Amino acid sequence: MVDGGPTDSSDEGKLLNFLKDNNPNEGKPKITWIFTHAHHDHMNLALSFLEKYHNEIEVTMFCYNFPSIDDIPITEEPASRVETSRGLIEKLDYLIDTYYQDAIVYKHHAGDILRLAGCKIEFLQTHESYYPNEFSWFNHTSSAFIVTIDNKKVMVLGDSEYTNNEYLSYLYGDILKCDVLQLAHHGLNGGSLNLYKEIDPSICLWAIDETLYKTNDYCLGNKPLCDCNAWIRNNSVRVRSHYHASTTTTLYFKDM
Repeated sequence: MVDGGPTDSSDEGKLLNFLKDNNPNEGKPKITWIFTHAHHDHMNLALSFLEKYHNEIEVTMFCYNFPSIDDIPITEEPASRVETSRGLIEKLDYLIDTYYQDAIVYKHHAGDILRLAGCKIEFLQTHESYYPNEFSWFNHTSSAFIVTIDNKKVMVLGDSEYTNNEYLSYLYGDILKCDVLQLAHHGLNGGSLNLYKEIDPSICLWAIDETLYKTNDYCLGNKPLCDCNAWIRNNSVRVRSHYHASTTTTLYFKDM
C-alpha cells in the first residue's frame, strides 16, 4: 500500500474488500504500508482505515521518512497546514503504538533497497536528499521510489516538486526508465520534462478526478513548468494509457 488520501464513508470498506478478495493466503491480509509524505490528501484514508479495521488486517511493516517539523521549517506552508501534518504524524505513531506493536517501522533512505515477496522497492530520494535547500512546501519532503514486480517497474513520485524531480533526473538518468508513472503532485505542477523523458512510461496514473484531468491548465500543460504534462499526453510522441481517479483501475503486471 502507498499513501491513501481523502476518504468518504465507503472508501474504507471498499479497500478492505479489495484486500480480502486479493489475499493470496489464508487469514488476514498482510500489508506493507509506505507513506511518501505527511499531507492530509496522502494519509487521511490510510489512518482512518488503519484505525477502523485494525482487527481485520495485519500490517507487517510501516515505511516512511518524515522530517522533524521542529528542526526543519516549512517556509511557505500555512501554519495551520503544518500543524495538520504534525497531527497526522502523531496519529500514525499512536496507531502503531496502539494496534500494530508487532509491525516493523522502517525509516527508508535514498539508496535503500527493500525486498518483499515478489517485489523490490528502490528508494531514490527522501527529504534528506533535498537538504540543506529550503523546504518551501511539505511536497519538497516527498520520497520517490521504484517498485519492481514481474520485471515491470512503477515510478512513485508522491508530490515531489520540480526541483526534486530535476535532481532525480540529473542523478539517475536512464536508470529511471519505468513502465508505469504516478505523476508528480497528482499531475498538476511539480513534474519535470527531463525526468518524464527518462521514465518514458507506457501507463500514466493521475491522482486527480476526470474533470481536472480533462480541463485543468496544469494537467494539460498550459502553465509554466508544466510542459512535462503536455509532452506526456502528446500521442505524436508516444501513445500511452492514462488513468484518472474518477474510475477504479486494477493493473496486472503480468499482462503489461
